[in-house]
Amino acid sequence: MKGRHSGLQFSELGRIEGALLDARLRAARASITHAGEKGRALEHEARALLRSFLPAEYGLSTGFVAYHGPTGPAMSKQLDIIIFDAIRGGPLVSLQTCDVFPIESVYGYVEVKATLTSGGKGDSSLEHCLRDNAQLRKMRERHFRSVGGGSPVQTEELRLPWLSIRAYIIAFEASKSLHPAKKLGQQLANAAKRVKEGHLHGVYAGGSGFAAMRAINPKTAAPKDWYHAFATGDHSILAFKTGMLRGLASFPRAPANYTPTLESYFDFEPSLARYAPESAEDDDMRAAILDSVS
Repeated sequence: MKGRHSGLQFSELGRIEGALLDARLRAARASITHAGEKGRALEHEARALLRSFLPAEYGLSTGFVAYHGPTGPAMSKQLDIIIFDAIRGGPLVSLQTCDVFPIESVYGYVEVKATLTSGGKGDSSLEHCLRDNAQLRKMRERHFRSVGGGSPVQTEELRLPWLSIRAYIIAFEASKSLHPAKKLGQQLANAAKRVKEGHLHGVYAGGSGFAAMRAINPKTAAPKDWYHAFATGDHSILAFKTGMLRGLASFPRAPANYTPTLESYFDFEPSLARYAPESAEDDDMRAAILDSVS
């Protein structure tokens, strides 16, 4: 009985957090008219929400993800919030306004929207977010070094296929076409079928609810089971939080003896001249030369 009562209290906290998020949006809209400043304010609120429940091992930043493309190092589009390994990872480049993270350190990302829509071509539509994700899902290869061969200084480079990074959306409100939550779920399923290659692990849409796409094995799932989505309007912030915690916890970590090959991103080999210790005879000759000059 005690556990059940405790669970109800946590659900109530989730409901309150959702109301606070909506209130912050209204405050930002009332006080900020410049689109760029409003966008930054909403990203700040979304990051504060994530920081309130994600463990410290998950770092949060904004910027780009560097990855290994077919022709060499490449970079993703700019992402609103990047979720990265704050224990063993860090940025390749750290700037005042954004960072660049290697794919080896990244768990997922969050797109922040003032208003989430569906069926349109704007960058706030479900379809646009899925198309962006279809490109980001191609960042699959991760490069590591591992000590091997029985030597503490000998390493081997490993190029491994990996899961695609987790994808989330936080929208401070939803358009009428996504109200109520059952429409959010249905429109997400419809949009996924149209785009075909994107996958969203969690969508919070203020005023509507929470939705997520169903994970399948494309090699074994029947066509009728593709592009399904789940949705709820009940404690949607809490549903988003628990879904993200499960999704990030199940993302594969590199073994402890694997280290990302960060140097490969810089594509730089210095021109190094090699020197060996001089012999004693060379030292005597140099001394003799110096004596004769003096």
